[in-house]
Amino acid sequence: MKRTIIAFSLASLISGGVAYSADPKAPVADPKAAAPAAAPAAAPKVAAASYKVELKSSRWRKHPRKNYERLVLEFARKDNGAAPSPAPSVAPSASGKEATVVVSGVMLDGDVNEGKIAEAYGSKSSFMGALDVLTDGAGNGFSMKVAFKKDGAVADAMWLESPARLVVDVFASVGDRNAIRASAPDATDADEKVEKAAPAAAPATVAKTA
Repeated sequence: MKRTIIAFSLASLISGGVAYSADPKAPVADPKAAAPAAAPAAAPKVAAASYKVELKSSRWRKHPRKNYERLVLEFARKDNGAAPSPAPSVAPSASGKEATVVVSGVMLDGDVNEGKIAEAYGSKSSFMGALDVLTDGAGNGFSMKVAFKKDGAVADAMWLESPARLVVDVFASVGDRNAIRASAPDATDADEKVEKAAPAAAPATVAKTA
């Protein structure tokens, strides 16, 4: 009968482990040998400041003398105030019947009742139609589609602080928009004290639609 000789390490047995080899000439692992050094722990990543808001109120106003309408969505800040202000952009649709206002880098908490907001101005508005707000679940921002009641209407948008507000203006035409912005680049009016009191972001560029 062939015998297999197994060598045990006494130190290993004493320490509670078993080291063995089917070949008695094979080296036995030394239990006192130092264990491989663990990789250094990675430094924790610091999350970028997130601009977080919740809709507080909305208001709409018609400016017949200047041929445009304004919707203001006012928000309550839910972050620590360190995040930079967003810069909305506006993308007109190919049909020219609506525009999408995109607000990147803002986490929108809570629900937005677009129907209720639009209902407040529906029968009074000549340019601004239905709204559709879409949020990014990852907190990368939100967008709002604004339908136009008038052919040739255009929109632009800006973000104002103290308090946080998204201001969306819909103009009768590109010409009206350019004339108003040339005379009031910050998009404020004497009869809108809240908007006038706050510093204004640069208006978003609007491409001319057919």
